[in-house]
Amino acid sequence: MQDRIKSIDILKGMIMVIMAIDHVRWYFHYDSFFYYPLDVDKANLAIFFTRFIAIICPIGFAFLAGMSSEIIKSKYGEKNAEIRLFERGLFLILLDILVISLGWSFNVGYPEIILGVLWVLGWCMILGGVFTRYSNKVLSLIAIGIIGLHGLLDLLPSNNLYMCILHGQCYSEILGLRLSINSSLFPAIGIYAFGILIMRKIVEKSASLVLIKRGSLLLLLFILFRLMNGYGNSTKWTQTEDWDKTLMSFLHFQETPLSLSGILFFLGLMLLLLAAFSNNQLRIFRPFQTIGQAPLVFYIAHIYVIHLAALIYAEISGYGYKSMILDGFIGNQKELQGYGLSIGWVYLITAFLLGVMYPFVKWFISFRAKNRHKAWTRFI
Repeated sequence: MQDRIKSIDILKGMIMVIMAIDHVRWYFHYDSFFYYPLDVDKANLAIFFTRFIAIICPIGFAFLAGMSSEIIKSKYGEKNAEIRLFERGLFLILLDILVISLGWSFNVGYPEIILGVLWVLGWCMILGGVFTRYSNKVLSLIAIGIIGLHGLLDLLPSNNLYMCILHGQCYSEILGLRLSINSSLFPAIGIYAFGILIMRKIVEKSASLVLIKRGSLLLLLFILFRLMNGYGNSTKWTQTEDWDKTLMSFLHFQETPLSLSGILFFLGLMLLLLAAFSNNQLRIFRPFQTIGQAPLVFYIAHIYVIHLAALIYAEISGYGYKSMILDGFIGNQKELQGYGLSIGWVYLITAFLLGVMYPFVKWFISFRAKNRHKAWTRFI
């Protein structure tokens, strides 16, 4: 069991690093202020794949949170697990509103509350306490039903807040607060349920074989749906004279709400990676495992560290630090057009900032271990 938890931590850490690269791109990449990085006509392969691989993040967070909820159930029992998941879910929702929104903007006036991935994970965990009671058959119906059919919601009007929260991406205003809803809840619930199911399977001796079979099946389904070029992704692909443009078009997944094609591809990929990481003793994976042991601390820290670094660079490059005190999403700041660096620099800056944050993450893991008896450790 410990080897399987280790493989989960490695995958968590890898997803966190991928996320950090994408967020550095948001705050440092010159092109980010001119066009969407998955724009096949404008992006090159390096820019496209930097954003493309980051689609694994919301899918991976929901999937791994589902797996973790089953670990919590096995460790603390069904009743205590429900309480813990409810408390942690509520904590994540409040954290996203109060701490993460401030990290994105550095604007203490909170001109915009950004409801992102932690908001979605919080609600998934609140539901997760109930899900852990369900049989595999019921969970299978929930997971397959939501993942397979949530695309039908595209046919319904999306101009109301409830549909936006469940299935879309929008801006709204409640009690004078401007809300930016950036992650869709409904597909995440299905992915979360799928994570619980997979965790139940990998406690068996044939875990690696189960992961390989199911991962391969999901990838085959992805190819089938994508070749059909219909249901499963609102963005249709086209064949061109340029192989790279054709490849980018084929892999251009709808991000919000998450498309069936994207979910199938990245869930299949993650299952194969979990199988590959099982019983793997390679030292190269240890930094990922460390980050994966404290993912929430890394998540909070990386937002503030990246934004602070961007603020310093904006001051040095002549745009002024105040240009990084934002009133909304960084990519919507038209006054920053002309600011930034090439995609190569994005990777170098990420490597440097990871080097800065890694000792802090290691220290926190040790600090938390010494304070396991304290109530706050259950949240972070």
